Amino acid sequence: MRLTNLALTVVGIVSVATLLFLFTMILIAKVRRAKFLPSLGKVVRIATPCRVVVGTAHVPGTLGLTPDALVWDAPLGHSGSLPLGRIKRLETDRRLASGVHLLRREALRVTSVDGGVTEFLLWRGPAHEWRRAIGEWTPRLRGEDRAG
Repeated sequence: MRLTNLALTVVGIVSVATLLFLFTMILIAKVRRAKFLPSLGKVVRIATPCRVVVGTAHVPGTLGLTPDALVWDAPLGHSGSLPLGRIKRLETDRRLASGVHLLRREALRVTSVDGGVTEFLLWRGPAHEWRRAIGEWTPRLRGEDRAG
């Protein structure tokens, strides 16, 4: 009987600790988002909450498209940017590159000219907006490449 109570107590403590960690990460992402979005400047094509895919972890963050770069901000050092001229391919998918199928989200996969791949998880609504923004941005970039 005592072993069962001890096991339940341990499971309860681990569950509470996990929930506190997740809640803290989401709260930190919201606070960072409130600071990150104004730092992008006045001209932002689109900026949405996302999850940055780091291995098997999905770190809460914010993803934005400015006239010069794709930028993202996430806690634990997973922030970054990629100048638009360094992006080789932008695509949305219902699967991650690892093959994991997504139910209510979509992956935005960014491939740089040096072959590096970065993935972001977006809710379906923002994913639609990103497809529209990518559609507006891609032909203009291709036109700039031919002119250059």
